[in-house]
Amino acid sequence: MTDHTHADQDEALELDSSTQGAKANHWIGIDGCRGGWIIAWLQSDHPAQIHYTETLQPFLRKAPKQAIILIDMILYKAGDKSPRPFDRYAKSELGKWHSRVFPAPPQEALIAQDYLEACQRSQSISGKKISKQCYNLFPKMREANDPAIPSEQMLEYHPEIAFKQLNGNSIVEPSKKTELGRSLRHKLIKHHLGHYPNAPIKPKAEKTPCPWQPDDLLDALALALVAQNGEYKDFYQALATSHAPSLKHIQVNENFSRA
Repeated sequence: MTDHTHADQDEALELDSSTQGAKANHWIGIDGCRGGWIIAWLQSDHPAQIHYTETLQPFLRKAPKQAIILIDMILYKAGDKSPRPFDRYAKSELGKWHSRVFPAPPQEALIAQDYLEACQRSQSISGKKISKQCYNLFPKMREANDPAIPSEQMLEYHPEIAFKQLNGNSIVEPSKKTELGRSLRHKLIKHHLGHYPNAPIKPKAEKTPCPWQPDDLLDALALALVAQNGEYKDFYQALATSHAPSLKHIQVNENFSRA
């Protein structure tokens, strides 16, 4: 695929949002990647598409208000304690593959200026330090939890839970970091969509590595698909009734990581 500029990416997103039918339904999955965010967009009157954007807010401002948006990123809620009910329940759903879910760090740790301070803040609150992998996601966590983003616009979801649901409630055992794991997930996406969408427009930079990995595309598509079929509601309803009564206020019928 030919490289394009960031302006081309913005134009593509603008075109999509400006040509949508007023009564169209929209289901969106978002996954963080090395260089930004991958957005899988399913519409009732338009072929499935995958986009790349460096920052989240410009896209969210253009996204249709009726869109159901699931994101593979920690979203903090008032009253969250560590470990969060979301993390505990997601781990229980994945059984012996529970390590594909890592617990969210205390939100207070996000203001840390470096890894050492982040570990100190986390340990003082939760009794545990954080991993370097988790710390490297702090910029993404801050971006997704920006107060400028309406709290009801997105709902946190885990791609491995989505793939389990797409796979007849059976865990996809091989890791998505392996060729077999990616192949199985690719087949699931293609089975449910009937095709596999083209990769996003790649930023124009000859010596810059591609800002996403193949599994980032898979994860975003899986989220969009369970947003479309409504299976994300099953997870949140079970979470609310079985593990977190305080989360019953979440509007799972309206709108709304890390293996």
